[in-house]
Amino acid sequence: MKKKALYFIAILALGVLVSSSSNGLVTGPDTPKCIAVILTGDPTHELVFAQFHETSMSFYNTLIKYYGYTDDSIILFEHKGNGSKEVDFNAEKGTVIRELSKLARLKAKDKLVIFIQGMGRIIKGEIYLRLPGSGGWEEENNKLNLSGEELGELMGAIKAKKIILIETCNGKGWIKPLQGTNSVVAVSCDSNQYSYGQFSGSLVAELKKGSPRRSIKEIYEATRRQNEEALRQNRYLRNIFGTPPRFSYSSDPANDGLSIARGPS
Repeated sequence: MKKKALYFIAILALGVLVSSSSNGLVTGPDTPKCIAVILTGDPTHELVFAQFHETSMSFYNTLIKYYGYTDDSIILFEHKGNGSKEVDFNAEKGTVIRELSKLARLKAKDKLVIFIQGMGRIIKGEIYLRLPGSGGWEEENNKLNLSGEELGELMGAIKAKKIILIETCNGKGWIKPLQGTNSVVAVSCDSNQYSYGQFSGSLVAELKKGSPRRSIKEIYEATRRQNEEALRQNRYLRNIFGTPPRFSYSSDPANDGLSIARGPS
């Protein structure tokens, strides 16, 4: 009888542990650290900013509701003037570099998920993300924007496995500087195309489906198919996009099995 009582207590304790963790994802002291970063660049227009903010908050809430993250495990960069309590840091270049540099403390067993959205442009062969405070793309102003080379150096200094999801125009320009950084990279369009938010919208919708342990490659492929089907069925969207934006994916095969969820992949 005593053994049965102890067994019942153990099962009950396990049930409490699972139910109290987000979406049933159990974590413990030996669980690898999982950090998410959401970086929104300078949209230059209030209407676009509202769309960007809505997307960043949708990604933020999806990570918490479905993937086991907490507010403390998500770093949110945005224009600080929007008054949103979830925003941790103003997305100015010096602040972004300072805070991302701190993530070099992460170990090889840890995981870092980064979602970047904003205005992107290739200038003299180099991709840039426009950031608040830069004022534009002219040479002097552009020094205050984040380049692909700078992002690649920051990611290369972080030993953790990384999933980097990017929605900007000229998106494929980010892939080359991020190669060799132990990263899975998925972007919204080719290096000579505009991006219209279709990648992030389809991505967030797909992240809300299925198991949180699905690999990022599986989620990317499902996102790509979902977007292609939407364009196929909707003549209005086809007329807007002309040549549909081509998503791109780059990864070492060893990282294809990474999942976004907190805990071991």
